[in-house]
Order: sequence, then structure tokens, then C-alpha cells
Amino acid sequence: MFRRKSGASRSSDGGFKDHPPQPPRSKFNLVWPAACFMLLLALGRSMHFCRSQNAASDRAAVDPSRRFMAPSLKAEFEGKKLVFVFSTGRTGTKHFSSVFGGKEALVNHQDESDLVSTKEAVNNVYRPFAARNDTELARKFLAEVKLPMIKSRLQAADDSKVYFQTGHVPLAFGMAPVLLELLGSNTFAAVRIRRDRIQQALSLMALGPESEDPWSEDSESLNRRWFPRPSDFHVKLRPDEPVWNRFNRFQRYLWLVDDTECRWQSLKRKYAFDYLEVQMESLLQLNGVEQYEKIAAFVGTGLSARVESMHARDNSIEQKGRDNMKWVADEKTLRLWDEQYRKSVGPCVVDQNLTYKW
Repeated sequence: MFRRKSGASRSSDGGFKDHPPQPPRSKFNLVWPAACFMLLLALGRSMHFCRSQNAASDRAAVDPSRRFMAPSLKAEFEGKKLVFVFSTGRTGTKHFSSVFGGKEALVNHQDESDLVSTKEAVNNVYRPFAARNDTELARKFLAEVKLPMIKSRLQAADDSKVYFQTGHVPLAFGMAPVLLELLGSNTFAAVRIRRDRIQQALSLMALGPESEDPWSEDSESLNRRWFPRPSDFHVKLRPDEPVWNRFNRFQRYLWLVDDTECRWQSLKRKYAFDYLEVQMESLLQLNGVEQYEKIAAFVGTGLSARVESMHARDNSIEQKGRDNMKWVADEKTLRLWDEQYRKSVGPCVVDQNLTYKW
């Protein structure tokens, strides 16, 4: 996809509101002053507790050794393997949730919690985390909500040792480093799924109207697609604002595809963890079952008893991709837009020692 920039070398680094005014006292009411005093006393104690909690949070943000529950989670998941998908979505990940499974592993597409919906998790946790790099919010959600859900479900599934989340959401919003911090590299693993760039961009566009694109200002954020924005902290491919403003919708989704790859390259060089890289098109070949078996062996799970179900795709992205090319533009125009995009998007800075560019 990218070519290495000349001269670059590969990195070796594997409250409370104001108190309301007291109501007017009645000279006949001798109980009221005592009641007010007790109320104020209770509020004062609550405020002191709140301040103490805030101070503790501030200390935890500064001192890594006080980070939220980080040490205990590694022990809780020792001997287990939690596998997440790194992709943009629209790479067959929902299909994976029906293909892989069995008593060896628990497979989940995109449930983020038993307490809140995925949409709520995206809007209340993932988006704020990605926009502000709010790691304390991320740690709290993972340690109190998501990971306890995973642990509970594994125990309910005959104490399975493997959890496979086929949805793209957590890693798409930059959660991989926090998951690695909480779980450790012996528990965290990832499957990177790639797809032809143009087909990928077209398929992502087909998910809904332009007003629901993640970078759109035309609709409420609650309705936007579950992808990062170019202003998010974890984004690696950063076109200048004038360049971004000139991109058409197709080119913006090309950016999403390419930034996902750039972030993947950065992640696997910065952290040591087990991963498997898969090209989606290889699953569609005559010997595609061998690729499914390769994924199953890496994850540590079984395959569907009906092999033919692997090729029965209710939301066939290949067909949607061909249909999209008819209503967006012809292939020649799409190639031209891609060429224009490549010339202006700018470099992918993986780390201080490695840069890719078109």
C-alpha cells in the first residue's frame, strides 16, 4: 500500500451546586433550625468525600503506579486469550461471528457491555476518549464494565479460555494501548483484516447518508458512524485542514482506510503482542477454507460445522462494492480521485524513525 520514504529506517522498539438559601423561619417552628443544620452537615461531608475522590483521581493520572485497577486485571485474565479485530469494519467481521465458535472460545461481534448498548458506549466512552485522550475514562470503562462482562461470559461458557471480538469498534477508537496496559501482552492479541482500498471505501460509504459520516457536522453526534475523525488524538495520517476540506466523500473514506493501516503499523512496532494479518479477498478464493482454518488456529477456536456457511454472506460486501461503483462514479473516475488523493494526503508517520508515503 505505502512505499517506504527514502532514508527512513525501521524502528527496533518492538459537583455540587451552591447551597440553596434557607427558607424563611417561622417563629412558631422550633425544629427547623436543627433540621437545616443537619442538612448542611450532611452536604459538607458529601462535598469532602467528592473532593477526596477527585484528588485521588488526579494522583492516579500523574502516578502510573496508582492507575485504575491495572495490576489486578492481568492476574484475573491469566491463562486466557482475548482477541480483537483491527479494521475499519465492512471486512466480513460480522460474518466471522457466525463462522467461528465452539466450546473452545466465546465469540462476540460487538457487544461492549451487558449494561449499556454499543451506541451508548461509543458516544459516552470511545468518542470522548479518542477526542481528548482521556485514558482514565477508558481504564474505568474497561475495568468496571467491558472486561468484567467478558470475564462473566467466559465463566458462563464452561469457563472458556478464549474470547474473540470480531467487531472493529474498540481498536478503531485507539483502545489497544489501554487494553495492553490492563491485560498484558500475554493475554491481548489482534487479527488485522485488510481489503482492497477502493472497494473498502465504497462499502463504508454505503452504510448511510453523508450526514451520518463521523466528521459531519450536519447531524447529532449520536447518529454518526462508528469511525474516528481526523482530529482524534490517535490518528496517524493527518492531512492539512485545507487539503481535508478539498477531499470529496470518497477520498475521505480512502483516508480512513489508509489511516487504519498507518495506525496498525505504528501499533505493532511499538508494542509486543501476538497478531495475525489477513487479506479479506483470500477468504473468497477456492482454497478460502484454509484461510479460515488459519484464523481459527491463531484465535484458538473452532469453525462452523457447515463449511458452506463460510461463503453464505447475507450482507455480501463484494456485491455492494460493485453496486456502489455504479452510483458513485465509474471506475476511471474513482482511480483519478484516488490518484489526486495520494498526491495531497501527506505522509504516514509511524514513529520517529519510520515514515511511509505514496
